[in-house]
Amino acid sequence: MTQHFHRGILFYHEAAGQGNIYKELGQVTENLTQLCDELTIKLSKEEGQIRSYCKTLAANTNEHAYDVIFILGGDGTLNELINGVVENNLKIPIGVLPGGTFNDFTKTLNISQKPMQASQDLLASQIKSFDVIDVNGTYALNFAGIGLMVQNAENVESNQKELLGKFSYIFSTIKTVANPEIYKYELTADNETYSGETSMILIANGQHVGGSRIPLEDLSPND
Repeated sequence: MTQHFHRGILFYHEAAGQGNIYKELGQVTENLTQLCDELTIKLSKEEGQIRSYCKTLAANTNEHAYDVIFILGGDGTLNELINGVVENNLKIPIGVLPGGTFNDFTKTLNISQKPMQASQDLLASQIKSFDVIDVNGTYALNFAGIGLMVQNAENVESNQKELLGKFSYIFSTIKTVANPEIYKYELTADNETYSGETSMILIANGQHVGGSRIPLEDLSPND
């Protein structure tokens, strides 16, 4: 064990992924208590609760404040936490545990895709800094998307996601690709300006999107 903390908090989302969080929660917390003297477990029942709680953490500067945050959930739950941490300038390390459908950023971190094993991986982990993408004041850790991929994600119904998991995205993709929205764009990157028409733009920070690795060898989330 390379790191130890005084007080930690574990956020988890009961509806993350296919809704099987409770099967893993007990084993995960057993491992995490080896990293912390005290561990608080907090359920996120709806979108926005984690982000709101981060604002509360920022206002709590007394000796009982947390010095590590753990997150057990899918990519959406992790994204909410990242926004809460960055916008409130919380200088607290985050331990990420997979609990969703694709768990893209945990794959970039080379963490096991099973929550219990991932929590064991954290026992030997070290703190590192990673980049975040700023999109007009909203933050993304893994990627930012415009167009087709956003439309596809919005078309996935929550009940289908629970029942079908990754297949729900495949069915949604078939419907979305059949009727894509085309729009004009102008993009400036590295002092170069690009313009044209497209149905999708992907700005990648992590190495995985939608469960698959992006075929770019020089892509780094902490460069």
